[in-house]
Amino acid sequence: MEEKKKTFPMKRLAEIISIMKKHQLIKNMNPVSLREALEELGPTFIKIGQIMADREDLLDPAYCDELRKLRSQVRPMSEEVIIRILKNELQEKRFEFTDIEAIPVGSASIAQVHRAKLNGKDVALKIERENIEYQMETDISLLKKIVHLVPIERIFHISVDFDLVLDEMLESAKKEMDFEEEAKFMEEFREKNKDVSYIGVPLVYHDYTTKHLLVMEYIDAPKINEVALLEMQGYQMDQVALLLAKNYLKQTLDDGFYHADPHPDNIKLKDGKIVYLDFGMMGRLTEENKALLKKCVEAILWQDHEKLAQNVILLGHAEHINQSALAEDLAILLDQNQNTEIGSIDLKTFAPQLMSIFQKYQISVPRDIILLLRGIVVIEGVLEDIDPNISLMEALKTQFDPSSLLTPDNMKKQLMELAQNISAFSKLPKEILSFHNAIQNGNVTFQVETSPSKEALKTKKDQTICLVLALLDCCFLIGICFTLLSTKEIALFFTILFTNCFLVTSFLLLLKILFSFQKKG
Repeated sequence: MEEKKKTFPMKRLAEIISIMKKHQLIKNMNPVSLREALEELGPTFIKIGQIMADREDLLDPAYCDELRKLRSQVRPMSEEVIIRILKNELQEKRFEFTDIEAIPVGSASIAQVHRAKLNGKDVALKIERENIEYQMETDISLLKKIVHLVPIERIFHISVDFDLVLDEMLESAKKEMDFEEEAKFMEEFREKNKDVSYIGVPLVYHDYTTKHLLVMEYIDAPKINEVALLEMQGYQMDQVALLLAKNYLKQTLDDGFYHADPHPDNIKLKDGKIVYLDFGMMGRLTEENKALLKKCVEAILWQDHEKLAQNVILLGHAEHINQSALAEDLAILLDQNQNTEIGSIDLKTFAPQLMSIFQKYQISVPRDIILLLRGIVVIEGVLEDIDPNISLMEALKTQFDPSSLLTPDNMKKQLMELAQNISAFSKLPKEILSFHNAIQNGNVTFQVETSPSKEALKTKKDQTICLVLALLDCCFLIGICFTLLSTKEIALFFTILFTNCFLVTSFLLLLKILFSFQKKG
């Protein structure tokens, strides 16, 4: 076995070089030849191609389009290998499984799924490919050695540290190889969506799950893009699309824990539930990034390129960025959609264009944001397949609709804050209230020394500012009362009336104060 490990890399290297020459990757590479070569090179390179397909920030769009054609079906492991793996992973527990189907339900780059029965219940056995981690590490190590033979600059049109890109791909793939971790992701996802009646997650059989074997409930149901079949079952696909979009926004903007590979094979409809499958690739946002992402979304919705530029820089922890130039480029991007309804913006085009701007200014976007943009592009394609009238942007309109803020919980919170502010307002010094009444009656005069000290002027200025702020607080509280305790129409009327009165009163007050200063001066 040790001798095999020593000689295998050299044999694999010769095989890789042979396939590269066959498809002319060194001299005359094009998108089609690259895809065909990856298919022939096997699971590791197919996985790399699938990941690269959504890296519009690194690859020319023509290459991304072609790599998306990579087939999801990879040559499956033999029945003999399957039996050997189950024996190693389950030991004596393997005898509790019956009716293990020889032909896999699906065969992908890292694992394949077989249907079976466990104590009479239908289960799915997700079986990791034998030695896949070692094979992938070896392939990527060899790829690093020969990558200088490929015209990187011509393909990517950028200067890129390809070693870092390959390391990122390997890290992502390794996370998918740990099925015990995937089982934890499934439980976490179930917990975060426990109150969402229309979302489902397959049950996990933890007693039988190992790092290389995942045993879970088998979901015998149509994929979400099998529209004709689902409509025959009574589903209204426009409602399904809207629920899918809203839940994906919940995953990203509320939970900060989202499915990063939501393609149609990984989403089914069963018993009125949208059931997610394959939790190997999950994204997680920090609280900071989640807050910044929300601000970026709001800026896009409101076409605020200045705010978008500011938060993009914070999101990428970028330094020495020309914020004005960045804002101008973002303005051009937003202006392209200025005459387009927000819900009609094509995120499949918008996201790559945004990534191109990040690349131009060398803004290092966090990995989970990259995963999110990839997920957004994929989920947009799914939504387009099941109902072209529904999109994430359409759902975002309701997510950020000001009227959606007037929920019972938010109103309760605002009323509590209102009570606290009223209490604080009632404790204002009586002198300020008397001063306010005197101003209204025109009985206020200011005595200013002919040669006042800086400290005296500062004191008068501070007193005036305190007065104005007190009036602002009073007016704000009154406005909040009208807004919360009235109908929408009445609230709007009083808000407009109140605002106009407040502006006029404030203007006259400031004129009177300034006049008094000048008169005494």
